[in-house]
Amino acid sequence: MTKKILVTGGAGFIGSHTCIELLNNGNEVVVVDNLYNANKKSLEVVERVTGKKVTFYEVDIRDEEKLNEVFETEKDIFGVIHFAGLKDGEHLFEYQVDNHFFELFDYQEFNSVNHLVQVHLQKKSTLLELDFSAQGTINVNCDITDEPFDLPTQAQSHLVVKFGEEYNDDNEELLILPQGEHTLNVAQYIYEILVLSVPAKRVNPNTQSFAQAMETLEALSPKELDEAEDDSQIDPRWNELRKLLNK
Repeated sequence: MTKKILVTGGAGFIGSHTCIELLNNGNEVVVVDNLYNANKKSLEVVERVTGKKVTFYEVDIRDEEKLNEVFETEKDIFGVIHFAGLKDGEHLFEYQVDNHFFELFDYQEFNSVNHLVQVHLQKKSTLLELDFSAQGTINVNCDITDEPFDLPTQAQSHLVVKFGEEYNDDNEELLILPQGEHTLNVAQYIYEILVLSVPAKRVNPNTQSFAQAMETLEALSPKELDEAEDDSQIDPRWNELRKLLNK
């Protein structure tokens, strides 16, 4: 009896060889693969070797909606063989972060965000090492003038992920995931490094130069010889400059 078998990661080396065995044993094969670690040409080789058709869906298994669509289309799947995952070695992921990302965290301190975040992943047999780097601009209001300006920011962070009995993130540089966990959501870590990249005092460089100039003028202003001297004897223009500086 022919059985329909779904193979995730079926376009990879092990997955494609498994597809050959399944087809040669009279089964029908459906492959789901996002092609991150593989090439669709490997399935063409499978079809050429076996002389049988492979049904292919370019889908990331983390995309629940699209994965459900596969199961709705292929209603009579008998079993699933799971090979989806990253190979050991280095991997690079890039994310373009804008306002929509911070809306997910209900964070409204920034006017706009334009950041490129790179995550370098080193996958080893027993752990994962992630290096985060971010560079771009974040539009905020100046603390002196309250006018918006683009603030250039950059950030870096390192994270080690190990596997244990239960989830633990008490150490900001070490994350423990339960044994058998296959996914890691890096959104929270990206959110934190971007928020922390913005200094507590947000001053437009042009405004800061103006403030420094005002300080110089203040230093050159006439000094009061007597603390009890009437303010009316001071040139009123200096008082106006002081008001601007103290805003």
